[in-house]
Order: sequence, then C-alpha cells, then structure tokens
Amino acid sequence: MKKAVRGLKITGIVLLCLPFALLVLFILWEFFCAAVNNISGILHTQSVMNGYSNSADIEVLDNVTFVGNTSGTGNHTEVRSTVLVKAANRSDLEYRTNGDNYQITSLTEEIPEYKLDRWNRELEMPYESDGCYVVEVYGDVPFPDSIIGH
Repeated sequence: MKKAVRGLKITGIVLLCLPFALLVLFILWEFFCAAVNNISGILHTQSVMNGYSNSADIEVLDNVTFVGNTSGTGNHTEVRSTVLVKAANRSDLEYRTNGDNYQITSLTEEIPEYKLDRWNRELEMPYESDGCYVVEVYGDVPFPDSIIGH
C-alpha cells in the first residue's frame, strides 16, 4: 500500500512539473535559435566583406549587421548586412557582391529620408561622399521563425 501511495505522489509531482519543464525547454529553444541566427548574421556580413577584400579598388569603411524582420510584417527573421564602401565604380561593386538580393546606393544620389536616418544611426558616414556607396545584402538565417523577427 505504501508503494502505491508513493507511486501516485511521484506521478502527481511529475504531471504538475511537466508543463513548467516544457515551458523552460521552449524558452531555451528560442534563446538557442536567436543565438544561432545572430552568429549566422555575423558570418553573412563577413562573407559580403570578403568579396570586397580581394579588390584593390574597393575600401570597406564601415559595416553593420541586423538580424530580425527587415520588411516590417513581423512574421519571419532574416539578415541584412549593410556595408559602407568607397569604390572606383559601381560595376566593380556589383561584380564582387555576394548574394542574390542586394541594393547598392550611391551617397551622391537622392536617398529616402528613412534610409538616410537609419544609416546615420548605424554607420559612421564619411564627410566626403564622392565614390562612397552603401551596399545592403539580404539573406536567410537558419531559424526564420525565431522570436527575433516577431
């Protein structure tokens, strides 16, 4: 009889602790996904900058990595590598940019206010903007449904 009561107590304790254990595992999983996505974003930016390091005509001035939702819909996570470069011409940048989805913007052309504000906050903008370009390369992360993008 004592064994049966003891078995029921243990079963009850396990059943009461199971939801808390699952919640803790879920939170740990989200932290793991966020950490892996951030590491992947840094590697993505390094990959973009490695494409420019092989050219004597391109000088990397500054860079920043953003991991999260770049489109504003709040339902996925991706990486945006923003690199400020000084280059002789735009075609050399296009040739050496790694990635399928990218935008190259010259600092001498008309730039929308929201982009210029973001770049001023994230990058150390040069005083002389001739020959300077901002390259934004968008990429995927290993866990696109992680909490960072929501």
